[in-house]
Amino acid sequence: MMSFINPPEWSSLVWIVGIISGIGWAFGQLFQFNSVKEIGVSKTVPISTGLQILGNTFFAVIIFREWNDKMTIIIGIVAQ
Repeated sequence: MMSFINPPEWSSLVWIVGIISGIGWAFGQLFQFNSVKEIGVSKTVPISTGLQILGNTFFAVIIFREWNDKMTIIIGIVAQ
């Protein structure tokens, strides 16, 4: 609905980032499916889930600067 009110900008950069993201997602899915075949679900899923949690935390810290003082950095590292 919002795109009717304020249409998005479809620049070439948006398309390039979208295509690269899609290719990255496809390779990630391929590797995850292959790892399930090789080592089984019970070992693959915890690794995959753990990496997603660490990736989200890393993204929040680096991009959004959610850990902005020494105490939150220490607590965050210990909690991970």
